[in-house]
Amino acid sequence: KSYGMIKIRLRIEIPDERAALLATLKPPPQMYVNIKKKKSFLVARYTSRGEYDNEEKFDLKVLLGYIDEVLDEYLRRFLFALGDSIRSLFFWRGQVQIGSLLLPVYSFFLFCFALTLVERPDLFPALLLLGAAWIMLANMRCRLQHPSPWYRCHSFLHYFRILVTGNSSHTFEKVHPRDGWEETVAYEEARQKRIDKDKQFNKRKETTERAIEEIESSSVEDKTRVIPVEIIVVLGKIQRLVGGFARLLRSIDALVTWEESALSFWITLALLTTGTIALFLPWAFLLRWTGRIAVVLFLGPQNKIIDVVVDKEVTDDRKLMKILGERLEQARLHQEDAEKLKAFRRTLYGKFSTIVPSILWTHHLDRPLPESEAHIISPENDVPPIDQNEKRFIPGQQLYGLMIPRTEKSWKRNRDASQKEKERIDTSLLEASGKEEAIPNPHATAIGPLLCVEDDVPVEEGVEVLDVYDEEACFVEQDFEPIEKPPSPVMKKNNRRLKLKEKSTMDESIYDLGVEIMDTFGEEAQFVQKSQRESVHNFLPEDLQNSSSDDSDQGSANGMAPSPVMERNERPIMNRAPVTKSEAPPSHRNGQQTSFRQEKLKNLNPLPVLKKVTSLMKKNEKHTSSDDLGQASANNTKPSSGKETSPMSKRGKQVREES
Repeated sequence: KSYGMIKIRLRIEIPDERAALLATLKPPPQMYVNIKKKKSFLVARYTSRGEYDNEEKFDLKVLLGYIDEVLDEYLRRFLFALGDSIRSLFFWRGQVQIGSLLLPVYSFFLFCFALTLVERPDLFPALLLLGAAWIMLANMRCRLQHPSPWYRCHSFLHYFRILVTGNSSHTFEKVHPRDGWEETVAYEEARQKRIDKDKQFNKRKETTERAIEEIESSSVEDKTRVIPVEIIVVLGKIQRLVGGFARLLRSIDALVTWEESALSFWITLALLTTGTIALFLPWAFLLRWTGRIAVVLFLGPQNKIIDVVVDKEVTDDRKLMKILGERLEQARLHQEDAEKLKAFRRTLYGKFSTIVPSILWTHHLDRPLPESEAHIISPENDVPPIDQNEKRFIPGQQLYGLMIPRTEKSWKRNRDASQKEKERIDTSLLEASGKEEAIPNPHATAIGPLLCVEDDVPVEEGVEVLDVYDEEACFVEQDFEPIEKPPSPVMKKNNRRLKLKEKSTMDESIYDLGVEIMDTFGEEAQFVQKSQRESVHNFLPEDLQNSSSDDSDQGSANGMAPSPVMERNERPIMNRAPVTKSEAPPSHRNGQQTSFRQEKLKNLNPLPVLKKVTSLMKKNEKHTSSDDLGQASANNTKPSSGKETSPMSKRGKQVREES
């Protein structure tokens, strides 16, 4: 039922007709149309694919449609054409119209071919090729004689002239509205009557055969029309096979009937060329020697050698990858390009996409209505001249390329994100390079065992000793400038070796002073471990000092100096043996310079302890006279009053005064 008409104006410009004809030899690109609205997308998909767009999913209507298309359309048309051709050729009826006469030209050609084949059987291949070309030309002639101009096609001579000269004859006639409409209606009515008559005959024949089968059958079981579930899977496979066969017949029909006239021209030209060349070939000699060579190659004893030499252990997967390796790579590249173009089309034209067939392989063809018209546009008169500065643009959605352009908004957003990510990576690299270029102290591993105090050492003493170490380290850092960082890991390694070799001579370098100070730290740590009570003595009140002086006197009697702390110029440089990586404590292996002192400080809060130590030191200073302190500092002995002063407290006070 007709619901109206749509008027479409098409304009076709072919600047180079030969290039357009040669382009038909290449496979056509896949055409897609992107749409923004879903309603428009459904209409476009229905127009391009039909009512049943998903032909792979099983549907009984789709399966029956394929069967009807194969049987009622192509098979009936083939039988009609075969019957008409046989009757026309055998009875020498008119086939080609020349002027006002219909001459039996095709019957004459068939008569000549048959005589030649009987006399020269070796020309059978050549005559077979020429016969196929003759069938193509006969179908072209039938199409050109159709009463409607919209059903006609270009002739073989039209395309051949374009191929040779590059231009057509420009003899296109203008198509007027309702041109040949009455003849077309009469032609279609006669064709439809013939089809209906054939359908009625087949229906009566089928009904009669079914009645005979029911009479002959002895079964009285009730029959149902329900399709079992098990058969649906089989029917799905049958639907795919029948659908593929139907699409193959569509392609053959479009080529044989000159629906795709350009491709039909190339096929006809190839058949004529090969058939003409085959007429002059010695087919008897070629067939004889071709048969001999084929027998020797495929049935000779050399197949035994091939069977022994060829590797039989090749698995099926290796065979498959060897055969399809290159094809699989090309398929992946093609898939990547398709994904890029798909994303581009979605961004520009809409998210709904449907494919448009580039070649008319569809079952139902759309023809222009009788009211349509067509005429030639003269470039000299009808088309205005084009300015050379203007660039011609043909609107469309067909895209080419391998990259995905971005919108301005997306580009700015990605640019800012990329800039932030770049800055973050640069900062991380700078921090990592700074940590790698930091020169570790080569003597720190030797001090590790000395800094590991025992568990019974009071926390207050350890905190005070650590504070003294920190103050001395700050004093050294204020007096001396640090060494510049090496630019590369190789130079760092060389600098470390040079500094280890020059340790004995570089008395004024920061490493020597660092070693000297750290050696002093080690001696002080030993002193703390061996004289706990002496260290606690300075922090106690005056009434409790007598209890800790006995241990100090005993240590002096044994020859042990009460204070290992010396002046900076009087400190001896200890010659230490190099410590290997295996001998170093666990905290100093693998390039880590974390000491026991740093690990203890992480878990301690020194503020309360420092306050207590400061208050005890102030009380201590009140009970100690200045003369005794001076004498003890000069003679390195205990004060005359019999009261003992810790060397750690004295050293801490001196360091604070100097800093």
